[in-house]
Amino acid sequence: MAVEPQYTPQPFLSNLPPEPGQRRFALAVTLFSALTFIALAPFAKLPLAEVWGFIPAYQSAIVVIDLTTALLLFGQFAILRSRALLALASGYLFTAFMAVAHMLTFPGLFAPSGLLGAGSQTTAWLYMFWHAALPLAVIAYARLDGGLDAEPQRLGRPAIAIAGCVLAALVLACALTLLATAGHDGMPAIMNGNSYTLGMISAVASVWVLNVVALFALWSRRPHSALDLWMLVVLCAWFFDIALSAVLNAGRFDLGFYAGRIYGLLASSLILLVLLVENGKLYARLAAALQGERRERQRAQDKTLELNALNESLERRVTLRTAEFDEINVELQAEVGERERAESDADDARQRLAGIIESAMDAIITVDDQQRIVLFNSAAEVLFDCSQNEALGASLDRFIPERFRASHAEHILRFGRAAIATRRMATQRVVTGLRRSGEEFPIEASISQLALNSSKYYTVIVRDVTERMRSEEALRRSKRELDEMAAVSATAREQEKSRVARELHDELAQALTVLRLDVNWLRQRGLASDAPSAAKLLAMEKMLEHTVAATRRIAADLRPLMLDDLGLVPAAEWLVENFKERHGIDCRIAVSPADLKLADPHATAVFRIVQESLANVARHAEAAHVEVNIACSDAEINLRIRDDGCGFDLSHPRKPNSFGLVGLRERARLVDGEINIDTAPGRGTSIEVRIPFGGPSGRAA
Repeated sequence: MAVEPQYTPQPFLSNLPPEPGQRRFALAVTLFSALTFIALAPFAKLPLAEVWGFIPAYQSAIVVIDLTTALLLFGQFAILRSRALLALASGYLFTAFMAVAHMLTFPGLFAPSGLLGAGSQTTAWLYMFWHAALPLAVIAYARLDGGLDAEPQRLGRPAIAIAGCVLAALVLACALTLLATAGHDGMPAIMNGNSYTLGMISAVASVWVLNVVALFALWSRRPHSALDLWMLVVLCAWFFDIALSAVLNAGRFDLGFYAGRIYGLLASSLILLVLLVENGKLYARLAAALQGERRERQRAQDKTLELNALNESLERRVTLRTAEFDEINVELQAEVGERERAESDADDARQRLAGIIESAMDAIITVDDQQRIVLFNSAAEVLFDCSQNEALGASLDRFIPERFRASHAEHILRFGRAAIATRRMATQRVVTGLRRSGEEFPIEASISQLALNSSKYYTVIVRDVTERMRSEEALRRSKRELDEMAAVSATAREQEKSRVARELHDELAQALTVLRLDVNWLRQRGLASDAPSAAKLLAMEKMLEHTVAATRRIAADLRPLMLDDLGLVPAAEWLVENFKERHGIDCRIAVSPADLKLADPHATAVFRIVQESLANVARHAEAAHVEVNIACSDAEINLRIRDDGCGFDLSHPRKPNSFGLVGLRERARLVDGEINIDTAPGRGTSIEVRIPFGGPSGRAA
């Protein structure tokens, strides 16, 4: 008696249960669609611009997507012969046909009232037929599908069934289009221009009820396949499409009109994307199966050749076995001798290693994965004031302060999981050791791990860094003192320069000016009776005028009085103008904000950096143009001096007695600033300085 083979479902979207990831993703898509719908619903009647290009773009996308989806579903029907898939594919094909008719008859798109003899109600009724088709197809799909475990009813010739469904969908689409165009006058009016009439409520309610019935029919059929799950998501999006574009909105070209069609595009695209992904997986499985079959065939051929070779070599091996036994005996004797020598060498190596460990200057400690000490060298005995006999077998926590033991254990656990073999400790903070007496001391440690016979060992090399830390602290203290001395010295220099400049300006320059006026008075009164005396008086007057100018220039170079009297911006502008007059180099200054006011030491630091930078340009740059930019925010000052001169190589050592860049860096450092120099031979120099404000007093009110 023949036994019929048990039906095994093929791995397709329509007969496989959804994976947990697919369920979560489908739920996320549905929730996102629902939340977006809730957000858009109150604004559905908001009128928007009439974008006529949106209609053909949207309709064309719908047609292409639905045709492609129908083609893929027909392809799966050709393999599975499932009538449910045939019904669903026919529904998608019909929606594509209706989308074409809807686009051609849309009023104002291709003709004022649409093509195909359309009237004012044609497009609206075609929309209703179009959106009723998919729920009807889903209801047929749910009724015809027997579930995941049921064997589908097979049709004899799938090509004939597909052709019949294509023809039926086309005929039905043409008939409904003819009804909405030629029979337009007999159809109830549901549109008034671009707005809806009360008759729209009944039509939309019917389509909406169909959508709800389709949802219930598909949801009540258990268990769900992956295709069922995604069709439920599509029906939800279809539901939101109808609600926004035909229920909640006021008419065409409002927010609901556009948003509803975007939902429709989402609903049409979703199944296509899922089917494309499924086809990709199917192709991958097919390729893997083909590759596996090829490997099995090749393996069988290789086995056959191998067996033949083994049969041929077996006879030769039997005849050679006796001779091989003799050779093996000789090799065994040689191997025994080699093993004895290797064991002797290993003993020597262990002794050398033990000697190296014991003579090491640093403490070396090895623990097992339970943190028990298995090696404790002489340096460790001295460092921790603990004998080797006391340490071996004890926990490493004995030499770690109690407050650090938990974090140390976590650190060792993370290190053991890591792929690296060694790691430096105390790179971010000080590691603290504990002597037997309870004294804590700073240490530097390096840790390594070794896996041996399913166990793991950690070796730590420890060094006492107490003296080094004291030296580093002394060095830091000395540096702070030097910085303080440098700041005090710079302040004193500036104060002395200010005092000398003011004395030169207020006393010497004024006295020389009075003297020049007296000489001029004598010369103009003609008190010199002869020409030589008059010439001498004129020369004296010119000399005094030159001396007064030189005195004022020297006073300004020492410290311009306007820096103290008027502030940084006038002083910097004077400095730039004086630089242009002295050296004939075009120089421009930009200050932001224009009314910038800075208090010392920031004002002096910025002025001196600009002054020294311009002096370096005049001496070395051979520049034709210099730009000075000063920008200030609530947090910092940004200064940039850029020239188009010859530039220089920063990597070259500085010239003897040349301290220009050193002086700039020192000026910036005294106010906690940072300086960056960008230069290269032939492309000029850019000096950028960033000076943070140390507190509220850093910037003048």
